[in-house]
Amino acid sequence: MFLSLVAITGGLWSGTQDSINMTVTLQPSYRLRVTAGMNRTDGDLGQPNSDFVTAIWTTRLNYSFTTNMFLDSLAQYDQDKHRFNANVRFNFIHHPLSDLYVVYNEQQITNNATINPGRSVIVKFTRMMAF
Repeated sequence: MFLSLVAITGGLWSGTQDSINMTVTLQPSYRLRVTAGMNRTDGDLGQPNSDFVTAIWTTRLNYSFTTNMFLDSLAQYDQDKHRFNANVRFNFIHHPLSDLYVVYNEQQITNNATINPGRSVIVKFTRMMAF
């Protein structure tokens, strides 16, 4: 288990900020790594009504099937905007410098907002060619 804590205080544009970033990483095997964290910022931009506090919760999961096949995921929740974002990527290295990527993205609004969530699947194939 690995624990990280970073605190920042000081200037932010024309104002000030106090930020804290905490993460916990677990690696139960050489194939699997899980990281959870939180980043909280309390800022004041030096203008009237410019104070803000924001927090983003993050979870990462990395799994290696083999030395050339991986699954990576990232999920984030912004509690101020009530927004959940998730990204899952499968990567297969079929030859050196040649990859197949399959990426799934999802966005959800967790309150009763009228904003439509986004969703996509992307496939990317690269092939190194020698001349």
